[in-house]
Amino acid sequence: MFREPPLPASFRREVQRVPRDDLMRHIQEATVVTPTSLVGTCLLSHDRRGMSAPRLHEMAGFLVDFLQRRNARFSRSVQFALERHQGRIDGTEARSRRDGFRVRGEAIAHLLDEAMNLLLRGKLVERMERGGEVIFTVPERARLELDYYRNMTLGIIAPDAIV
Repeated sequence: MFREPPLPASFRREVQRVPRDDLMRHIQEATVVTPTSLVGTCLLSHDRRGMSAPRLHEMAGFLVDFLQRRNARFSRSVQFALERHQGRIDGTEARSRRDGFRVRGEAIAHLLDEAMNLLLRGKLVERMERGGEVIFTVPERARLELDYYRNMTLGIIAPDAIV
């Protein structure tokens, strides 16, 4: 009885890699980053249980910068807000990258706040005051549902993470 020799492991990995990479690229091209997906990603990726609005805006600004560098597609509202503030973003970023994140976040702050209000109404996020500062938290029961919004963003980043 004739048996073909097994394929080398490096060949099998390459054959599996091509469809996987192609699928990830198609997901990345089809995904649109929305204010809600930015809020969900920031809240669930933060190292603490709660996050203040200014911290959310800055973290969203960082995420927007990161996604722009990967040619992500943004919703028209996010795109328009960023375009309106592009001169300020460029000027600030020339001085400090972190300040650039902050200014990007400020440019879309009204959209992030609107998304946050939707999530508050849907009880996916809770609002509390600590020391005169508003803190947003994700209740344990809502984490899985909020994951949907974060996963939209992670689908864009995933191809960079696959080794």
